[in-house]
Amino acid sequence: MRDGHHDAPPQVAVLSAHDDRYQVRGALEIASLLRALVARHALVTAHAGASFFVTALLEVDDDAGRLVFDYGVDAAETERLLQAPALTFVTQLDHVRIQFAVQGMERIDYEGSPAFTTPVPDRLTRLQRREFYRLRIPRGRPLACEFAIPPAADGDPPGRRLSLPVFDLSCGGASLYGWPDDFAPRPAMKLAGATIPLPDLGAIVADLHVVHVQGAGGRGGTAAGRFGCRFDALQPGGVTLIQRYINRIEREQKALL
Repeated sequence: MRDGHHDAPPQVAVLSAHDDRYQVRGALEIASLLRALVARHALVTAHAGASFFVTALLEVDDDAGRLVFDYGVDAAETERLLQAPALTFVTQLDHVRIQFAVQGMERIDYEGSPAFTTPVPDRLTRLQRREFYRLRIPRGRPLACEFAIPPAADGDPPGRRLSLPVFDLSCGGASLYGWPDDFAPRPAMKLAGATIPLPDLGAIVADLHVVHVQGAGGRGGTAAGRFGCRFDALQPGGVTLIQRYINRIEREQKALL
Protein backbone atom coordinates (compact mmCIF):
# COMPACT_ATOMS: atom_id res chain seq x y z
CA MET A 1 0.00 0.00 0.00
CA ARG A 2 2.92 2.29 -0.60
CA ASP A 3 1.52 5.66 -1.65
CA GLY A 4 4.31 8.13 -1.42
CA HIS A 5 4.21 9.07 -5.10
CA HIS A 6 0.49 9.83 -5.47
CA ASP A 7 -0.99 11.55 -2.43
CA ALA A 8 0.75 13.81 0.02
CA PRO A 9 0.98 11.96 3.33
CA PRO A 10 -0.44 13.48 6.47
CA GLN A 11 2.39 15.17 8.30
CA VAL A 12 3.45 14.40 11.84
CA ALA A 13 2.13 17.15 14.10
CA VAL A 14 4.79 18.77 16.28
CA LEU A 15 3.32 18.85 19.78
CA SER A 16 4.20 21.03 22.74
CA ALA A 17 3.57 20.89 26.46
CA HIS A 18 0.39 22.90 25.88
CA ASP A 19 -1.07 20.05 23.80
CA ASP A 20 -1.53 17.70 26.76
CA ARG A 21 -5.30 18.23 26.63
CA TYR A 22 -5.35 16.44 23.27
CA GLN A 23 -3.78 13.29 24.75
CA VAL A 24 -5.92 10.16 25.17
CA ARG A 25 -4.49 7.89 27.89
CA GLY A 26 -7.34 5.61 28.91
CA ALA A 27 -6.83 2.05 27.65
CA LEU A 28 -10.53 1.54 26.83
CA GLU A 29 -10.80 4.79 24.87
CA ILE A 30 -7.56 4.08 22.99
CA ALA A 31 -8.80 0.59 22.06
CA SER A 32 -12.15 2.01 20.92
CA LEU A 33 -10.50 4.55 18.63
CA LEU A 34 -8.15 1.96 17.17
CA ARG A 35 -11.00 -0.49 16.51
CA ALA A 36 -12.86 2.27 14.68
CA LEU A 37 -9.85 2.59 12.36
CA VAL A 38 -10.04 -1.15 11.66
CA ALA A 39 -13.78 -1.05 11.03
CA ARG A 40 -13.51 1.84 8.59
CA HIS A 41 -10.47 0.43 6.76
CA ALA A 42 -8.70 3.75 7.37
CA LEU A 43 -5.35 4.32 5.70
CA VAL A 44 -2.56 5.02 8.18
CA THR A 45 0.76 6.67 7.33
CA ALA A 46 3.78 5.35 9.23
CA HIS A 47 6.62 7.87 9.55
CA ALA A 48 10.25 7.25 10.41
CA GLY A 49 12.05 10.57 10.12
CA ALA A 50 11.54 11.95 6.62
CA SER A 51 10.55 8.52 5.24
CA PHE A 52 7.06 7.06 5.30
CA PHE A 53 4.85 4.31 3.99
CA VAL A 54 1.08 3.85 3.89
CA THR A 55 -0.49 0.90 5.65
CA ALA A 56 -3.76 -0.12 7.32
CA LEU A 57 -4.56 -1.34 10.82
CA LEU A 58 -5.87 -4.91 10.53
CA GLU A 59 -6.47 -5.97 14.13
CA VAL A 60 -6.37 -4.79 17.73
CA ASP A 61 -5.29 -7.83 19.77
CA ASP A 62 -6.14 -7.08 23.41
CA ASP A 63 -4.88 -10.42 24.72
CA ALA A 64 -1.42 -9.96 23.24
CA GLY A 65 -1.42 -6.18 23.71
CA ARG A 66 -0.49 -5.63 20.10
CA LEU A 67 -1.65 -4.05 16.85
CA VAL A 68 -1.42 -5.81 13.49
CA PHE A 69 -0.73 -3.72 10.38
CA ASP A 70 -0.72 -4.51 6.67
CA TYR A 71 2.82 -4.95 5.37
CA GLY A 72 2.37 -2.77 2.29
CA VAL A 73 3.26 -3.24 -1.36
CA ASP A 74 6.90 -2.20 -1.13
CA ALA A 75 8.19 -4.93 1.17
CA ALA A 76 11.81 -3.75 1.00
CA GLU A 77 10.83 -0.22 2.05
CA THR A 78 8.64 -1.52 4.86
CA GLU A 79 11.40 -3.83 6.06
CA ARG A 80 13.87 -0.96 6.11
CA LEU A 81 11.59 1.35 8.07
CA LEU A 82 10.74 -1.37 10.58
CA GLN A 83 14.39 -1.21 11.64
CA ALA A 84 13.84 2.36 12.87
CA PRO A 85 13.82 2.88 16.66
CA ALA A 86 10.20 4.04 16.51
CA LEU A 87 7.36 4.73 14.10
CA THR A 88 4.82 7.53 14.32
CA PHE A 89 1.41 6.70 12.84
CA VAL A 90 -0.89 9.42 11.52
CA THR A 91 -4.45 8.99 10.24
CA GLN A 92 -7.90 10.57 10.42
CA LEU A 93 -11.15 9.48 12.01
CA ASP A 94 -14.28 11.59 11.41
CA HIS A 95 -12.03 14.41 10.13
CA VAL A 96 -10.04 14.40 13.37
CA ARG A 97 -6.31 13.70 13.23
CA ILE A 98 -5.17 10.64 15.17
CA GLN A 99 -1.45 10.31 15.92
CA PHE A 100 0.56 7.90 18.06
CA ALA A 101 4.11 6.58 18.32
CA VAL A 102 5.31 3.05 19.10
CA GLN A 103 8.55 1.13 19.50
CA GLY A 104 9.30 -2.54 18.94
CA MET A 105 7.98 -3.36 15.45
CA GLU A 106 8.11 -6.98 14.32
CA ARG A 107 7.33 -8.77 11.05
CA ILE A 108 4.79 -11.63 11.23
CA ASP A 109 2.59 -13.78 9.02
CA TYR A 110 -1.08 -12.86 9.39
CA GLU A 111 -3.79 -14.98 7.76
CA GLY A 112 -1.31 -16.17 5.17
CA SER A 113 0.10 -12.74 4.26
CA PRO A 114 3.02 -10.69 5.58
CA ALA A 115 2.17 -8.13 8.25
CA PHE A 116 3.85 -6.45 11.17
CA THR A 117 2.95 -5.87 14.78
CA THR A 118 3.55 -3.12 17.29
CA PRO A 119 2.58 -2.76 20.94
CA VAL A 120 -0.70 -0.99 21.65
CA PRO A 121 0.25 2.62 22.43
CA ASP A 122 -0.22 3.82 26.00
CA ARG A 123 -1.34 7.20 24.68
CA LEU A 124 -2.43 8.77 21.44
CA THR A 125 -3.18 12.29 20.30
CA ARG A 126 -6.54 13.34 18.91
CA LEU A 127 -6.24 16.74 17.24
CA GLN A 128 -8.96 18.96 15.89
CA ARG A 129 -7.29 22.34 15.90
CA ARG A 130 -7.35 25.30 13.55
CA GLU A 131 -3.59 25.01 13.13
CA PHE A 132 -3.95 21.77 11.17
CA TYR A 133 -6.74 22.87 8.85
CA ARG A 134 -5.31 23.16 5.34
CA LEU A 135 -6.85 25.71 2.99
CA ARG A 136 -6.49 25.05 -0.71
CA ILE A 137 -5.65 28.39 -2.30
CA PRO A 138 -8.37 29.54 -4.73
CA ARG A 139 -7.21 29.87 -8.33
CA GLY A 140 -8.67 33.37 -8.47
CA ARG A 141 -6.70 34.49 -5.38
CA PRO A 142 -3.21 33.05 -5.92
CA LEU A 143 -0.43 33.24 -3.36
CA ALA A 144 3.30 32.96 -4.01
CA CYS A 145 6.17 31.92 -1.77
CA GLU A 146 9.63 33.39 -2.35
CA PHE A 147 12.84 31.84 -1.03
CA ALA A 148 16.51 31.46 -1.90
CA ILE A 149 17.62 28.22 -3.53
CA PRO A 150 19.93 26.48 -1.00
CA PRO A 151 23.66 26.46 -1.83
CA ALA A 152 24.96 23.41 -3.64
CA ALA A 153 27.63 22.82 -0.99
CA ASP A 154 28.48 24.07 2.48
CA GLY A 155 30.19 27.43 2.29
CA ASP A 156 28.69 28.33 -1.08
CA PRO A 157 26.46 31.43 -1.26
CA PRO A 158 22.70 30.85 -1.60
CA GLY A 159 21.34 30.58 -5.11
CA ARG A 160 18.92 32.94 -6.79
CA ARG A 161 15.59 33.68 -5.17
CA LEU A 162 12.71 31.66 -6.50
CA SER A 163 8.98 32.41 -6.37
CA LEU A 164 6.59 29.45 -6.49
CA PRO A 165 2.77 29.32 -6.30
CA VAL A 166 1.23 28.08 -3.05
CA PHE A 167 -1.08 25.06 -3.38
CA ASP A 168 -2.41 24.98 0.18
CA LEU A 169 -1.71 26.69 3.49
CA SER A 170 -2.14 25.96 7.19
CA CYS A 171 -0.75 27.43 10.41
CA GLY A 172 1.80 24.60 10.35
CA GLY A 173 3.07 24.82 6.79
CA ALA A 174 2.40 25.13 3.07
CA SER A 175 2.59 23.12 -0.15
CA LEU A 176 4.24 24.62 -3.24
CA TYR A 177 4.23 23.59 -6.88
CA GLY A 178 5.47 24.53 -10.35
CA TRP A 179 9.21 24.50 -9.63
CA PRO A 180 11.75 24.84 -12.49
CA ASP A 181 14.14 22.18 -13.73
CA ASP A 182 17.17 23.72 -12.00
CA PHE A 183 15.63 23.28 -8.54
CA ALA A 184 15.09 19.83 -6.99
CA PRO A 185 13.20 19.84 -3.67
CA ARG A 186 13.87 16.86 -1.42
CA PRO A 187 12.76 15.80 2.07
CA ALA A 188 14.66 17.49 4.93
CA MET A 189 15.81 20.37 2.69
CA LYS A 190 15.76 23.75 4.46
CA LEU A 191 14.57 26.82 2.58
CA ALA A 192 15.65 29.74 4.74
CA GLY A 193 14.01 33.15 4.85
CA ALA A 194 10.88 32.29 2.91
CA THR A 195 8.12 34.90 2.58
CA ILE A 196 4.45 34.50 1.62
CA PRO A 197 2.68 37.87 1.25
CA LEU A 198 -0.97 37.76 2.33
CA PRO A 199 -2.92 40.56 0.58
CA ASP A 200 -3.86 43.43 2.92
CA LEU A 201 -2.64 41.49 5.97
CA GLY A 202 1.15 41.32 5.86
CA ALA A 203 3.69 38.64 5.02
CA ILE A 204 4.42 35.24 6.53
CA VAL A 205 8.18 35.02 7.18
CA ALA A 206 9.63 31.63 8.15
CA ASP A 207 12.15 28.97 7.28
CA LEU A 208 10.63 26.08 5.35
CA HIS A 209 11.50 22.46 6.13
CA VAL A 210 10.57 20.18 3.20
CA VAL A 211 8.62 17.20 4.53
CA HIS A 212 7.54 15.36 1.38
CA VAL A 213 7.75 15.65 -2.41
CA GLN A 214 4.99 14.40 -4.68
CA GLY A 215 5.66 13.91 -8.39
CA ALA A 216 7.91 16.00 -10.59
CA GLY A 217 8.24 19.75 -11.01
CA GLY A 218 7.53 21.80 -14.05
CA ARG A 219 5.54 24.91 -14.83
CA GLY A 220 2.51 23.07 -16.14
CA GLY A 221 0.44 23.27 -12.96
CA THR A 222 -0.35 21.21 -9.88
CA ALA A 223 -0.67 17.95 -11.82
CA ALA A 224 3.10 18.04 -12.35
CA GLY A 225 3.75 17.71 -8.63
CA ARG A 226 4.04 19.62 -5.39
CA PHE A 227 6.08 19.53 -2.19
CA GLY A 228 4.91 20.08 1.37
CA CYS A 229 6.82 22.15 3.90
CA ARG A 230 6.66 22.72 7.63
CA PHE A 231 7.13 26.24 8.98
CA ASP A 232 10.22 26.59 11.18
CA ALA A 233 11.17 29.82 12.97
CA LEU A 234 7.84 31.39 12.05
CA GLN A 235 8.03 35.08 12.94
CA PRO A 236 5.85 36.29 15.83
CA GLY A 237 2.30 36.96 14.72
CA GLY A 238 2.57 34.55 11.80
CA VAL A 239 -0.07 32.15 13.09
CA THR A 240 -2.51 35.02 13.64
CA LEU A 241 -1.92 36.28 10.10
CA ILE A 242 -2.60 32.84 8.65
CA GLN A 243 -5.75 32.39 10.72
CA ARG A 244 -7.05 35.78 9.56
CA TYR A 245 -6.29 34.92 5.94
CA ILE A 246 -8.03 31.52 6.19
CA ASN A 247 -11.07 33.10 7.84
CA ARG A 248 -11.28 35.75 5.11
CA ILE A 249 -11.09 33.25 2.24
CA GLU A 250 -13.69 31.01 3.89
CA ARG A 251 -16.08 33.95 4.31
CA GLU A 252 -15.62 34.86 0.65
CA GLN A 253 -16.25 31.30 -0.47
CA LYS A 254 -19.40 30.99 1.69
CA ALA A 255 -20.72 34.28 0.28
CA LEU A 256 -20.57 32.77 -3.21
CA LEU A 257 -22.75 29.78 -2.27
